[in-house]
Amino acid sequence: MSSPWGRYFTGALYEFTDNEEMLISKLNDFQLLKQQAEIHQGWKHLIIESNTALISADADYNPPFFYNYLLRSSSKGKRFMLLSTHGELVARFLDKLHWNNNVKTALVKVYDLVQSLVQNPDIYCLGNVHSSIDGYGRSLQKISLYGADLAEAKMFREILPKLVPYRAQLRDIKKRNEVLQIGTKGDIGFYCHSQRNLKEVDKALLFLTKQGFLSWGMDD
Repeated sequence: MSSPWGRYFTGALYEFTDNEEMLISKLNDFQLLKQQAEIHQGWKHLIIESNTALISADADYNPPFFYNYLLRSSSKGKRFMLLSTHGELVARFLDKLHWNNNVKTALVKVYDLVQSLVQNPDIYCLGNVHSSIDGYGRSLQKISLYGADLAEAKMFREILPKLVPYRAQLRDIKKRNEVLQIGTKGDIGFYCHSQRNLKEVDKALLFLTKQGFLSWGMDD
């Protein structure tokens, strides 16, 4: 079976809204689940096998189809992070388990996060920022900026008051390596090279939570 290492995974942070359903026990009854293995503390690599293509890119190929997922769940299974190699696969996974109507995504204050890392750099810097932009009507609606540390760029600081960021990349301020991408609706993505990456993602999510940038709405 394939390995998760060396792939880019994208997905979101979720919370069950109905009776704290037990995630792991539900997974054990999932008929499409071909393999699951713990690859780091709290992290599982899942492979599901399907006789039908779950993404349009596979429509012209013959079954069976094998799809890779990463799952990071809380101890009680109420909150979890689900990612795959295609964003579309995450929605299909939730649909197959009939979870779509029983989960909500985390809320991330990307605007506040960006402002904070520009004004008071911490253990992370900004590798990219995707943003809506105010003041130009339909002529200019969105902008994306990339760099090793955007806060060090004078132009970025000058246009920041007009930006409404909705997605940003956190980079380790010392190592300068990408840790993760995070969006306002709990969407998340990162390259999975090794167990170290997973540990760094855990650390970044803890940072976001402790600093008040990541929450779960009224239930938090």
